[in-house]
Amino acid sequence: MQQSTDTAGQRSTQVGAKDQTEKQVRRALRALVHQLKANYPDTAEARLREFGFQKEGY
Repeated sequence: MQQSTDTAGQRSTQVGAKDQTEKQVRRALRALVHQLKANYPDTAEARLREFGFQKEGY
């Protein structure tokens, strides 16, 4: 029973770390989208596609 509890605790820790990492990645992607829009206001959609973005919201 103790091993099951230990495994569940480790899994919870890993999931928590994954969620934090995902938040950081999404924040970085949003920053890149905003930066491209600011630098290329007239051709922002085309520039986003050049950089591989298929959607604007992250």
